[in-house]
Amino acid sequence: MRTALFTLVAILLVGFVALPEPYREVAKAVVTGPDEEALVQGVLEGGSVTAYETTYTRVLADVLTAEGLVHYDLLSKHPDWPTVVEGIEQFDFSTADTDARKLAFWLNAYNVHMMNLVLDRPGRDNVLGKDLGTVFFKRPVRVAGQMLTLDQIEHDLLREGEAAFEALRPSQFDPRIHVSLNCAAISCPRLWPEAYQADKLEAQLDKAMREYVNSPQHFRVEDGKLIASSLLKWFAEDFDRAGMPAGDWLLAHMSEDRPQYAELREHLRGRMAEEIDADFQYDWTVNRAG
Repeated sequence: MRTALFTLVAILLVGFVALPEPYREVAKAVVTGPDEEALVQGVLEGGSVTAYETTYTRVLADVLTAEGLVHYDLLSKHPDWPTVVEGIEQFDFSTADTDARKLAFWLNAYNVHMMNLVLDRPGRDNVLGKDLGTVFFKRPVRVAGQMLTLDQIEHDLLREGEAAFEALRPSQFDPRIHVSLNCAAISCPRLWPEAYQADKLEAQLDKAMREYVNSPQHFRVEDGKLIASSLLKWFAEDFDRAGMPAGDWLLAHMSEDRPQYAELREHLRGRMAEEIDADFQYDWTVNRAG
């Protein structure tokens, strides 16, 4: 067993030098592998920055369109953007002493780094691309003094995939993370126009959820067929964790005045996520403005 393991590592290390530069950091992380307990402890003992939200909100006001598209050309030149990124990288996590503060920070950390990773690839027009998004979701970035990937933030931490991250996550899972994390794709729920903040997080998440389910981009009926965001398919089990069937939970946030409400209700009412019959769609085009 040990011989096979050493052989695999050797193969990875030899292949490492032949990889294009953007993938070397990813490969290095796979080969070396962080000690998750040490990583968590590092975050808990980490940075020195305690406030970045006001600056982040100001930057968003300057670069974000009403539709949630990003003027990345303006962002790349914005004098306050490096301060925002540093605020996430060096955040003092010991100040995140409530569930709301923890969740607000992780949502902001994910979204800031996703924008910054897009900035690193000005010619990229599709989030997935040939590498299936590896350089976005699996490339380690600095958060609160430690190196984490966006996949770790979303799946291991917020979606409770790894027990080792328990000290860093809110005590209760909230399905609304899926309308608050922005993966820089056109079909992603739009980038929220201000920093998530603990003192108004509940209102922000509720508004984001209502906006999501009331948007014909994400839920509509065409020729009698439900057209729905693929998020509902990919994270079916999460949407069913809200204390009621996913269909009822979506309807609870949906306005009866929205177009096609009656038709949508027929497709959703009383159904668990996996029971919802829909044509699931997702456009991975980068959310680049003009």
